[in-house]
Amino acid sequence: MTAITNDMRALEAFLCAEGIVVDQFSSVGEDMAPRRYYRMSGQGAEGKLLCVGPPDNDPSAHIGHLVRNTDRLSKALLRHNIRVPKVFAAAPDHGFVLIEDFGDMRMDLAIAAGKISMEAAYQYAAEIARNMAKIDDIDGLIDYRASHVHAGRSKLAEWYLPILLKRPVSAEFTAEYLHVWDEVEASVAAPRACFSHVDFHLMNLMYLDGASDVDCVGVLDYQGAMHAPYVYDLVNLLDDARRIVPDHIKTAAKQAFTSEMSDDEVALFHAHYAILAAQFHSRCLGQFIELAFKGKPQYLQYLPGLLQQFKADMRAPVLAPVYAWLKAQGMDFDHVVEIDLVNDAALVAA
Repeated sequence: MTAITNDMRALEAFLCAEGIVVDQFSSVGEDMAPRRYYRMSGQGAEGKLLCVGPPDNDPSAHIGHLVRNTDRLSKALLRHNIRVPKVFAAAPDHGFVLIEDFGDMRMDLAIAAGKISMEAAYQYAAEIARNMAKIDDIDGLIDYRASHVHAGRSKLAEWYLPILLKRPVSAEFTAEYLHVWDEVEASVAAPRACFSHVDFHLMNLMYLDGASDVDCVGVLDYQGAMHAPYVYDLVNLLDDARRIVPDHIKTAAKQAFTSEMSDDEVALFHAHYAILAAQFHSRCLGQFIELAFKGKPQYLQYLPGLLQQFKADMRAPVLAPVYAWLKAQGMDFDHVVEIDLVNDAALVAA
């Protein structure tokens, strides 16, 4: 058996307790967290994936991706009829989780292969987002407003604007930018908070062949879930950082999401949606530059689409103060910034 952890004896005991004797491990991917996934061949291994990550008590274990979170959130979401992988066994002290194998057909690949139409894929995904927004009985979630995600509002000022303006920016500059955002958020009623996947997009959805309607959608990477605004997952889905979703699909999904709301609630929904979409796009504009300076330049390919979406966000009346402040600083909404990863590093202290 190939060594895939420093504690292979513990892994063998973990698998043996589940009736699994492995002949071979095959890597099937990784994610942003320090986790690795393996498909196994051998006795009792069919239909199961092994996830290996840091033990829950390891300093490198992200609080939102702990093994015990994977286990409890899987069970909780399945109770709410959200199709996530079942957890067959978990060993938090070793970082091992044995989960249901959803196969290799990501939803974006299924659309490209003609297995499902784009309209149907987004319709079902939006239905899942709407159902997750009704979940309010899962405790122990990270609070969105105290999280790294909400703090990421600063990334446009810290990473994008210095490159655009060709000068470093001060802490006071960033604080002024965040103050504008604080005032915008305070100008509308606070959004209802609920369970939020927080990274809900096509690449975290699997196409489950043989299932019908919404049951063909499997949801992955929910371990970092938060207690967040009810529209957050819908924003992630429809205002994806990696692709432009057609307007007719976005409109249909929003109409379905708000179908049971009053006129006042719908107006508030659009304000909440506009704020979160703009914050998401602006955060990614900065974050993807940050990632490029940290050795992942492939993320720069998404900047033109993000800027296009951020410019469209600015049409929302609630965002007028943000638009005015950015224009006053010299923000260019029409031409994406050009980046020299060597010479521009000093501008962002990379």
